[in-house]
Amino acid sequence: MAPPQACPLPRQQEGWQSTVPALAPPSPALGSAPGPAAFGCPYATSLHRKVVGLVEARLRQGGRLRRYALAEVAAHNSKDDGWVAVDGKVFDITHHVLTHPGWTSGCATSQLLAILRTLGTDCTEEVLMVHSAKALAQFAPYLIGVLAEDGGAESAACSGGDEAEHAPIATE
Repeated sequence: MAPPQACPLPRQQEGWQSTVPALAPPSPALGSAPGPAAFGCPYATSLHRKVVGLVEARLRQGGRLRRYALAEVAAHNSKDDGWVAVDGKVFDITHHVLTHPGWTSGCATSQLLAILRTLGTDCTEEVLMVHSAKALAQFAPYLIGVLAEDGGAESAACSGGDEAEHAPIATE
């Protein structure tokens, strides 16, 4: 059995490695989208895809998973209505933005500013580079849909369900 690979820390000098090992290699069964698995820690990316995949299946089954064009995501770019696209999925992170400790704690201000800068965009590379597996798993309750592959402006439900109000899913 090969030793686990170390996860590179973002924005460090080339060749610098973390001492925290990856617990498992990314699963090839999670999809073959180019790029995201190459960013950040492969274990964190793999775990993020698994957790979001479970929530996605639950929403799809209930007819509440929708397709959004990137232009529609771009329209939600304020702290009071903020969406982001990560790894082909769309997240309404408004609640997270409004309750972020950066509004009251100087220690978290730079994190909040980075989040505000990415609202309304596909920020896959940045998110996967800087977030741990635990932080990526916390995105799951905010999933509201997937990016439309054709880039069309339609917002159709993926499984023909009615337009349910999107709200974070309560996790247990």
